[in-house]
Amino acid sequence: MFSLAGAVRSVITRRYALAMLTALMTVPGSAWAGLEGQPLPPLKLKDADGTTLNVASLRGRAVLLHLWATWCRPCVQELPELQSLVTQLQEVPEVRVLAISLDRELPPAVVVSAARRFGAEFPIWFPKPGTAARLGVSSLPTSLVVGPDGRVTHVVEGAQRWSHPEWVKGLTALGRSAGG
Repeated sequence: MFSLAGAVRSVITRRYALAMLTALMTVPGSAWAGLEGQPLPPLKLKDADGTTLNVASLRGRAVLLHLWATWCRPCVQELPELQSLVTQLQEVPEVRVLAISLDRELPPAVVVSAARRFGAEFPIWFPKPGTAARLGVSSLPTSLVVGPDGRVTHVVEGAQRWSHPEWVKGLTALGRSAGG
């Protein structure tokens, strides 16, 4: 049964969650600031088995692109936090989290093995060479939040407490915003 009060509460909750997500992800002076509000450039990824993913195919969902490397201490230290986020979002089909390794010197299987040792059970993706430079990555870890419309909504540099409930609320609200 439709309830106007329930619908208003839902909209207010969604707006609050999006506002909190914005507050959590504000990074002044980000080198990626030019991407915010822009469509995500074409991005194709492969996993360690060679499966290809065109990120554009995820349009209609919120996507967290998390760029990291095994040689980056803050990156590996936050992998358990990222795993917590992935676990909390498991039942939210409107949101995808993609961990993108920028390791160039290690074979993908070694990177995946290292990620597992640090607590990451989610898939690890690998971009084509030059992708990081094309996107303007200046530090790791760096994450991009892409809205259901394919536009970069936020850029976050540095390690985060991904297990914080506001990340889950904000990403869920963003993913579900495509439905109105």
